[in-house]
Amino acid sequence: RSSPPPSAAPAPPAAAAAAQQQQAAADFYLLLESPDLNLPVVKGVSRDKKSKRWAVYYKGQRHYFYDKNCGGCREAYELAVHLRRQQVEEVEISQVYEEQLQQMQQQGPCLRAVVAYLLSDLAGFLQQRGSSELGLEPQVAAAAAAVAAAHAAAAARAAGTGPVLDHIALLRHCIKQQELPSQLQHQQQLQLLQQLLLLQLASVKDLLLHTGLWRAILAHAAADQQHEEHDDQQQQQQQQQQQQQQQQQQLASAKGEEAAAAAAAAASAASAAAAENELLAEAAAQDSGMCVDG
Repeated sequence: RSSPPPSAAPAPPAAAAAAQQQQAAADFYLLLESPDLNLPVVKGVSRDKKSKRWAVYYKGQRHYFYDKNCGGCREAYELAVHLRRQQVEEVEISQVYEEQLQQMQQQGPCLRAVVAYLLSDLAGFLQQRGSSELGLEPQVAAAAAAVAAAHAAAAARAAGTGPVLDHIALLRHCIKQQELPSQLQHQQQLQLLQQLLLLQLASVKDLLLHTGLWRAILAHAAADQQHEEHDDQQQQQQQQQQQQQQQQQQLASAKGEEAAAAAAAAASAASAAAAENELLAEAAAQDSGMCVDG
């Protein structure tokens, strides 16, 4: 969808301008096969009973497409139906998408598995691209290729005529039966959501390739990894320094204890020697006194 060409009227306030842009985006539609053609969103299609002309309703008006040979009637009708079906698909599928996301936020295991698969697929794509372009280690690419092969094998074993065909069949069923996708069975809703997400994932891959954004993502991831490795090295160095300081403190404490023990032993030996000398002196004095008395 796209907005109509801007008018020459003065610019309204920001809130009013945003509201007008939203209204314009809701009233106009952009065809993929004709990107330069800005058409209004079709509200309905009918055929006039009297004139037998096809009428197309949009923006509260009624427009006729015909010529005298009725050559334009069928083309106008097919165009209107085409636009109407696209509108129904977008509106109703977006509703289912939002409902399924709400269920996923409520810890729905199936939807979380789908999203996990999509994220792993995108991660493997980036890793494969990085290994071939940035010279990353080949083990990363091999692991990603193995995961992709496992998913492909599981998809091949799954029931159905093929995910894309099943996806289109579900949409056609909703349009023909005038049913909302939310009225489908849970398994069909999950399959529809998965295929829509896969289509979005393919668009994301194309965007990453065309804009070169994947290079920035991989470079950022490599920078984060280097930063983490640098932090780990710093932590290891700090731990080693702390261990060395603790060992030095323990050695110094042990040496201090040994010196104190040696000093205590020397003091004890000196005290014992002094006491022994005193005893010897007293004994010598007693011996000399006995000799004088004799």
